[in-house]
Amino acid sequence: MTPLAHVGHWYHSLLYAVPIVLIALALWWSGRRDDRRRDAERGAVPPQAPGGSGAGEDPEAGGRA
Repeated sequence: MTPLAHVGHWYHSLLYAVPIVLIALALWWSGRRDDRRRDAERGAVPPQAPGGSGAGEDPEAGGRA
């Protein structure tokens, strides 16, 4: 039962931490979404994963030919 005795201490910490984490995630997600929209408007192709086909990579920008 000893670990449960300290739940009250963690509970108060979580009350402060959870909103901060949620706001940080929302800002990260929004920035990620904006970057993708901006790239789509410019006509940029997202980078390929390692081992990908390489289609759409620009050799002048450092991609494979």
